[in-house]
Amino acid sequence: MQCIAVLVVASLSAMGATSGDLTSLVYFGLAVLLASLYGLLDRYAIPKLVSAMSIYGLCLALGTLHNEAGATLAVLLNLIAAGFVAYLFVVVAMARLREMQN
Repeated sequence: MQCIAVLVVASLSAMGATSGDLTSLVYFGLAVLLASLYGLLDRYAIPKLVSAMSIYGLCLALGTLHNEAGATLAVLLNLIAAGFVAYLFVVVAMARLREMQN
């Protein structure tokens, strides 16, 4: 439940994003790390992570477009940067899962 709450906070925070504002990504990373800590990524980790990243990315794109009219380049740059940092969070979570399995 905590993971979902933090993911909701990340998505709502992303809705208020402007170009270059990726502070909501901290909440997304916390949600991923909590999910790995509580074992929620033990089964079907990839589909869960892809759906969480899709929801967050959509909220980030909609927030940037809403807050900056005609900012399609800003949306693309935000999504690329967020995708890269989110990928790092996923790599850390997957490493923690492998460590816990061993």
